[in-house]
Amino acid sequence: MKKKSLIIICHGLFGHKNYLFQPLLVSHLFYSSFRFDFRGNGESDGTMTYGGIDNEIEDLALVINYFTNLGWIIVGIIGHSRGANVALLYASSQLRLPSLRFVVNISGRYQMKESFQKRQAKRLPDLYEKGYIDWEIKRKGGKQIYRIFRDDAEKYMSIDMSVVRRIPGTVSVLTCHGSADKTVPFEDSTNYSELIISHTLRIIRDADHNFSQEPQVLVNIITHWVEEELGVVPSMTRFMKRYGAYINVSRFLAVEGVRNFRDFGGYPVQDGGIVRERILFRSGDLNNITEEGETTLQRLRIADVFDLRSPPEVQKKGIIDASRFGAVRHHIPVFRDEDYYTPEGLSKRWKLYTTGGIKGFVEAYWMIISQCHNTLKQIITTILERPVSKPVLIHCTAGKDRTGIICAVLLSALGVPDDIVVRDYAVTELFMNVTEEQKKRIFSSY
Repeated sequence: MKKKSLIIICHGLFGHKNYLFQPLLVSHLFYSSFRFDFRGNGESDGTMTYGGIDNEIEDLALVINYFTNLGWIIVGIIGHSRGANVALLYASSQLRLPSLRFVVNISGRYQMKESFQKRQAKRLPDLYEKGYIDWEIKRKGGKQIYRIFRDDAEKYMSIDMSVVRRIPGTVSVLTCHGSADKTVPFEDSTNYSELIISHTLRIIRDADHNFSQEPQVLVNIITHWVEEELGVVPSMTRFMKRYGAYINVSRFLAVEGVRNFRDFGGYPVQDGGIVRERILFRSGDLNNITEEGETTLQRLRIADVFDLRSPPEVQKKGIIDASRFGAVRHHIPVFRDEDYYTPEGLSKRWKLYTTGGIKGFVEAYWMIISQCHNTLKQIITTILERPVSKPVLIHCTAGKDRTGIICAVLLSALGVPDDIVVRDYAVTELFMNVTEEQKKRIFSSY
């Protein structure tokens, strides 16, 4: 996870990439990071405008897209002051990548119009009479006059931070604010706390806007929280607490002899309501299922079992008699023999997984998507043709790649938000890469 994960750091108004606590923060992060200068700041060309926050969101998106194309996974954004506003607005927008796990909001302003009118109260007559105001600022080691034109001021005052309510619950936000902040009142931070679903608020006693007296306190809070957020077990625990037992139904069930068995229904959909629980199940193959495991499937009333394995896999490992637990088995392989199980096919697929990086995975998964149309059609048709909806089970060999793609497409088609689809897919990592003790910690509430 750490090898290819990247955190982007954004500076504040009139700042730059080496401003204030940023170098100290970078030196303490356990993950790779990148900080840059917005246009017209530091070493970057261009012109910075007071109301041009859209330009800075565009700058951030360009940086993120650049590193994404190089194979990095953008997991978090840390922003100070105006940089925090940029980070939050990006996370609220359609530009947001599904990989984004967190945002750290340091001293971010919420009340734009009210704060501007209060700070510039003596100059407001000039703004409307002359069409501009001159503001004395500290920049590059000295004092400068920065001219704000009327249309620029009006753009700034129109910035609506209430859109942060669009940040999905799969993106966690940490807000850090100093109690002695005279630039942005710490009361602004409470607005974020009320609007953002997954939010943590830390008010740091006696700290100013720039945390100039105790930067180490701020850095310690952020680095500890980031480590907790990006750790597999704590992060997935938070996700499961929100979505793992939706409407008091456990998503994870012990089916003896079957790995990675879970209910992938119960998630909220974008237009309201939820996907029905106890209808859609997924797992690895059933070859080692015990009598007790079959009894569990019978109690779940599984009516249809969709086996995605190729004919050679079935021939090699065999099948079980699904009628023993009252179900009908449908063999709907994703891959044909010649596509998947020739030496050339296997060599190409595993080379993509092991040496192709992220692009290799994308290509390998695209191979699955390009071959699964008939499989999806048969699953959907079978479910729809039943007069009464009955539970179904979808499985391949490991219950990871083919099953994961099919289930992700089904959830997306039902209207489940992309962020939740991605995190549901990632749950498989728990079954593959964590210990039994860690699983118990995650599932202890269900």
